[in-house]
Amino acid sequence: MLGVLAAAGLPAAAAPVLGAADLRVLGNPGTGDMMLEYLASLARQATEKRRERLHRIHSESDIRNWQDVNRRSFLEAIGGLPGERTPLRPRATGTLVREGYEVRKIVFESLPEFYVTANLYVPRGGSGPHPAVLSPCGHALNSKAYPEYQRLFIGLVRRGYVVLTWDTVGQGERFQLWDFVFRHRGLTDKSNEHGILGIREYLLGQNLARYLIWDGLRALDYLAALPEVDDHLPGHA
Repeated sequence: MLGVLAAAGLPAAAAPVLGAADLRVLGNPGTGDMMLEYLASLARQATEKRRERLHRIHSESDIRNWQDVNRRSFLEAIGGLPGERTPLRPRATGTLVREGYEVRKIVFESLPEFYVTANLYVPRGGSGPHPAVLSPCGHALNSKAYPEYQRLFIGLVRRGYVVLTWDTVGQGERFQLWDFVFRHRGLTDKSNEHGILGIREYLLGQNLARYLIWDGLRALDYLAALPEVDDHLPGHA
């Protein structure tokens, strides 16, 4: 097991030693499943600890402590978020005019020279400012161009909402592994780029999630600052 952990990039000195109880949890897996089963056992142990913590919550202060601890632990796990909201430098590269709305093609920088491609759906006619929706995309390879997502965006903008959606790193217009000679994705097996990019982040003590989350936060900053958007909550000045 230590050899397997070392091969996975974990220092042998920090690797846990399996005892009899661990072996009982593992059962008798085949050699090809040993790592998977071992990690699954760790996940089960972590889940049990989480349940124990949940059962100790009896007050509002307990809940707030739960939130604070989880937030700090999560941010530490992903290497923290960037500390400075740098200029977004948004620019429109084109506009598609449709019946009752328009789609603006936007590029902004969530970090300096870290470009985010986005589409902004804006109602045409009527009085503004409008309520707004920030709509992230799932794992569709073409991201914001995925037909089912577009039905959502169009349905919202036709009901008077401003909608901002953006491409996640590795999807849509933000492919990172690109073959400039043959002009296609550099991944011959069409695997998800998130995994490959994430492995490289581990070497820096970070996680790709920090950039994905930051893109979303900066997209919200951009959306809230638009003159077409009503950024006031009901009952608030």
